[in-house]
Amino acid sequence: MTKLLDQALEAARELPPDVQDDIARVVLQLAGRGDSAPVALSPAERAAVTASKAAAARGEFATDEQVRSRFLSLARQSGKPDWWAKYGDVLPGWFEPYLGLESVAATIRSFDIQFVNSLFQAEDYARAVTRLGHEADAPGEIEDRVALRLKRQDLLTGQDPPRIWSVLDESVLRRPVGGPAVMRVQLRRLVEVAGMPHVTIQVVPFARSGHAGESGSFSILRFADRDLPDVVYIEHLTSAIYLEQRPDVEHYLGVMDRLSGQALTPATTRRVIEQAARET
Repeated sequence: MTKLLDQALEAARELPPDVQDDIARVVLQLAGRGDSAPVALSPAERAAVTASKAAAARGEFATDEQVRSRFLSLARQSGKPDWWAKYGDVLPGWFEPYLGLESVAATIRSFDIQFVNSLFQAEDYARAVTRLGHEADAPGEIEDRVALRLKRQDLLTGQDPPRIWSVLDESVLRRPVGGPAVMRVQLRRLVEVAGMPHVTIQVVPFARSGHAGESGSFSILRFADRDLPDVVYIEHLTSAIYLEQRPDVEHYLGVMDRLSGQALTPATTRRVIEQAARET
């Protein structure tokens, strides 16, 4: 039984008996899928567990029927396999939870100090970045990793896309990943994405001698359901950190706000990216 299932059942023990019955039945069905072996909970199920725990802590389940309905609704959203299941051979276990969180986020804020955000990468740029991190991979594995990265970008044009606010260090624009021709295409792609109504892109210029994000890239995800905590995601070469404790999240939110304040305005940023494309 997965850790998340344990958490779900533990949360259910804090609730009134009738709610326990409803939630336990749904969670067990989801985890066991009938006669099949238990599987990891999906992002919707994980969100449902988090919501149930938060509501239980406030004692809301006993009086708020909407909370119970929301839990069951979220849990039942997981009836079909996640789209990224087909990429299991190249998908690290530590990254899969992020795909789930990303797919249900209402707002994604990110700071990138090395490469263009994955959601904005052009195909050849994505391939060049992937090769840098996976030099020993066979060509087919590289292409699968690139396909996974590009498939994530469906989020940008899907129904009810998240609000995405991306802050980049200027070095991201000046580092010719894949060579000048690849980088020009990537910069033009950034200009295109910056024109989307739900996307904001800002650049922290070299003129800012130092900034709050010097320690590295990170993302903050926020969800429409008020019971779901914000999540800070920090990726390393072979692992990732997920922070949900409020003091940690508040610290990173403060850093992100300072970075946004130090960065160029979105309009000026767009002109800087266009100029970088001409100069590359």
